Amino acid sequence: MPNKIIALLLMITLYSSSALRAETLEEKKPNNDSVAVQEQPDFATDDAGKAAQDLPFAKTPEGWTDSLRAALNKARAENKYILALFTGSDWCHYCTQLKKEVFSTPEFQAWADKNVVKLYLDFPKYHQLPEQTKAQNVALFQRFGIQGFPTALFFTPQGQALTTIGYLPGGGANWIKQVEMLLPKTLKVEKSLTVAMKDSAANDIPLLLGIYDSKAKSAPVAKDNIDQTFSSPDLLLPSGKEIVLSKIDYSKLTPTQKKMLSSVSTSKAFPKYILLSSKRDAIYSSEQSHLQPAELAQKISSYLIKPEYDGKWLQDYSEGLKLARLYNKPLLLFFTGSDWCGYCEQMQKNIFKTEEFAKKSKDYILVELDFPRGFELPENIRMQNDVVMNAFNIEGFPTIVLESSNGMPIGGFGYTASQSVSDFFETIEKSLEQ
Repeated sequence: MPNKIIALLLMITLYSSSALRAETLEEKKPNNDSVAVQEQPDFATDDAGKAAQDLPFAKTPEGWTDSLRAALNKARAENKYILALFTGSDWCHYCTQLKKEVFSTPEFQAWADKNVVKLYLDFPKYHQLPEQTKAQNVALFQRFGIQGFPTALFFTPQGQALTTIGYLPGGGANWIKQVEMLLPKTLKVEKSLTVAMKDSAANDIPLLLGIYDSKAKSAPVAKDNIDQTFSSPDLLLPSGKEIVLSKIDYSKLTPTQKKMLSSVSTSKAFPKYILLSSKRDAIYSSEQSHLQPAELAQKISSYLIKPEYDGKWLQDYSEGLKLARLYNKPLLLFFTGSDWCGYCEQMQKNIFKTEEFAKKSKDYILVELDFPRGFELPENIRMQNDVVMNAFNIEGFPTIVLESSNGMPIGGFGYTASQSVSDFFETIEKSLEQ
């Protein structure tokens, strides 16, 4: 599992084409409440007057773990994301600010307890770490390509990178709000059949029941099978997380609930899986007898209806990322200043509005992130665009970012006046090959 996580690519420094410099953001930089700040690590400035063994040991904050293995095990067991914090606890000013303004607040603590497992990856200068912990942190720092402190990386227990973010002023509530713009909603396992059905109906999304009988001898095995199925990436990612999960103890159901389930599946073998529509119509039912959890999850996901995508430019980055996962297509992000950037207008006219682009772009999910000057975007879109721009270190317009369906940045480039549609896609294809 750690080897899969090592493969994650977290950050990428984007550039505009050298042949034609992109127009700078000038006064249209994001507002001060959404600017992410990081400090560059410098591991060569340890206090030369002290031997490393004479330094006191750094402490892991309460509620955090410094073990990747422990974080993975806990995240899988609780079906939560992992928040990996790369920090310099005793020298990094913005790390201290992030701890004080965000991580120490009741808002963050309540949110984190519900949504994430916290992994603390420290790089102190005036404290020492156990050798095994230090080696782990350095390896993750190098292989992840971390470029500054603090960096908070979110990923799934299956090793699927979701997003990164640094220090943002504005307190815990603001930090959480902007993280949630980039972070897919956590898939929760509801233990109440009544609540699960209400959630399914209210959101018009399917409900997957994993049923076991706590009075049966096979209960531990059945419960473990359900946990593995519910946490399988074959279910979580292809489904786009548009599904309600409910782990049900059959022995605790009411007679009415048992009667309702028996109308869908008469088998008394456990574990049992039932996939219902939001209107309680049976879509699929199965006893877990021969399929492995990942195989069953993949089979169930094949019954889920994917939302349609018409190939047009989206404004909602989260929606684009969800569609990219559903259809296993790369995201093509277009950062633009639609009403003031001349090169952006040229790119629209010469590339994006051509028939050739319309044909070739069917293999991608298109998302436009606009930064206009003459009109206002909806508040949620404006803030989203600021956050995504910070996440990718965008410094000029137009900029194209290519992002894989699993959330990994692939490459970025600008625009040249001589660029044709064929040149454009050739650049993209080279990025994909690399």
